Amino acid sequence: MAKLQSCRRCNGTGYEPDQMATGRAMRALREQKNLSQTLIAKRLHVSKSYLSDLELGRRGWHSKIQERFLESLK
Repeated sequence: MAKLQSCRRCNGTGYEPDQMATGRAMRALREQKNLSQTLIAKRLHVSKSYLSDLELGRRGWHSKIQERFLESLK
């Protein structure tokens, strides 16, 4: 019998994170500090388009990138 794997996004809880809401919240935090996407992308060592995808909810925020993003706002 094959071993069942849980969903990587929800860890088997069945709860799908709202990527768009998370992205909007992160963008609002960045804009409150008057920081550009270009600057934050450089601090995160990611492309500006990747950061834009995160903020628009096209990609999911995993905990490590979220931690690094919040740290980069300081």
